[in-house]
Amino acid sequence: MEPEDLLRMSAQLSHILDRETSAHISFACFVDHYLRLPDFPSDVIEVLEKGEVNLFEAERPAHVTSQRPGVTACQTKRTRAEIPSSYLIG
Repeated sequence: MEPEDLLRMSAQLSHILDRETSAHISFACFVDHYLRLPDFPSDVIEVLEKGEVNLFEAERPAHVTSQRPGVTACQTKRTRAEIPSSYLIG
């Protein structure tokens, strides 16, 4: 794909976002937040789909992974489940 094609696509997406969100979501915000959704763990997506947290709240637990030594997938999932409730405290 040529750079001109990417610029044209980003301009078109910016126009659609402006029109559909009353300019509340910029192209940069869309890329930074919404394009990461497919990489979120399924348990985080589930909570997000239920409306228990918003996108920005879901990003924090989505970054908790079991890639650290000594951390199991079960521990990671439990930690992610506890994070959304922390938003309700305070």
